[in-house]
Amino acid sequence: MTTNLWQETRDAYLNEHPGPKVIDFGCPRCKAQPGELCRKPDGTISIRFHISRQERNAKAFRRWQSKASDAAHAAVDEAERHAKGQAS
Repeated sequence: MTTNLWQETRDAYLNEHPGPKVIDFGCPRCKAQPGELCRKPDGTISIRFHISRQERNAKAFRRWQSKASDAAHAAVDEAERHAKGQAS
């Protein structure tokens, strides 16, 4: 039961809080603002993002995943405390 509760809570958190996207971050290399595409050295728009911008996104993505796991663990702990309280 707790595994299903954990998974359901985690999935609900992820659905309610959309994950970060690379475009949501500014680029420290070419100074593109959030929402803008990266630029090549000649000023033309690139079809790819710079690595430093992707690293910012990866860190935010890991924090997002961690928050979802924390919320799921809290829900499982609360359910276990509630079950122990009713068993007494």
